[in-house]
Parts: sequence; C-alpha cells; structure tokens
Amino acid sequence: MTTPRSNSRKGSAGSSRSGSRKGSSRKGGSNAGDSKDSSAHGDSNALATAGSAFGDGDAVAAAEMALSMTNYEQAIALLKAHLGQHSNDTAAMDLLAQSLMESGQSEEAYAVLQKSTSLAPHASSLKWLYLGQLQEGLDALQSFGNGINVMTQEAKAAKERVCALPQSQ
Repeated sequence: MTTPRSNSRKGSAGSSRSGSRKGSSRKGGSNAGDSKDSSAHGDSNALATAGSAFGDGDAVAAAEMALSMTNYEQAIALLKAHLGQHSNDTAAMDLLAQSLMESGQSEEAYAVLQKSTSLAPHASSLKWLYLGQLQEGLDALQSFGNGINVMTQEAKAAKERVCALPQSQ
C-alpha cells in the first residue's frame, strides 16, 4: 500500500459528482481558506440544524449543500457524524473524501477512499479517480484504470436505461 502524495491543488478532483444522490453537482474548486468566509457560504448553523434535525439522508443532503457552497468544514462535520451511525455508507464516504480533498486533507481523504473502494469497488467511478489523484506511479494508473472500467459500466447501464424508455411516435 502506498501513502498519498501531497495534494496542494484544491478543487482538482473534478467538477461534478455522480451517484444515487440528486442535486450534487459542484462547480470548480477554491482555496480551503475561502470556506472561513461565512458571508459567501450562507448560514452554516442552518446547515448544521438541517443535518441534525432531520433523518440521516437529510444530513447527507445538508453536507452536499455545504460542499456545493465550498463550506468544506461543515460538510466534513456532517458526514463524519452520519458515518458515525452508518459506518458502511460508501456514498457518504466518497462525499467525505471529496470534502477532505477540497479542504487540503489528502491523507485523511486517502484513508477514506481506501475503505470505500474496498467496501464497494463498483459503486462509483469517481472514488477511483479521486484515489488516483492521491497516488503516484503504478498505483495511480491502477486506480485510474479501475475508475475508467467502472465509468464504462456506468455508461452501459445508462444506455440500457435510455434504450428501455418507451419510444414516442
């Protein structure tokens, strides 16, 4: 097992996130210091309340909202609390890893991605692509290859869903 390389780039993981959760598209990255400017990110207390006052899915949705507003620390806190109750939720792990990467915490993101890829290697292509960014050499190539393989399967499944739709005349 390799250790993660230093990831000084913020927002390098990609511009959108796929998965079973809706409304999770993000635009670009920014510096981790930006998240401390609460005026640019809305009311983080409202996000914390949304995460704790509703069910577990709402906590993850609140974390996605925090991430979309580049409020990485809030997203991390919400996701860690959720994972404390649902330790095998790999979709939440993937979102946590993305939040950690965006905030410059690449070593912790690496550990989360290692666990997520071992629990559900075919659940998302992005987890492999994120992991590949944190690795070097052959390990990075292997992770990128795994990501491409999963992405290919995701594309085939999407095509099958589209082809199964009723044809309009």
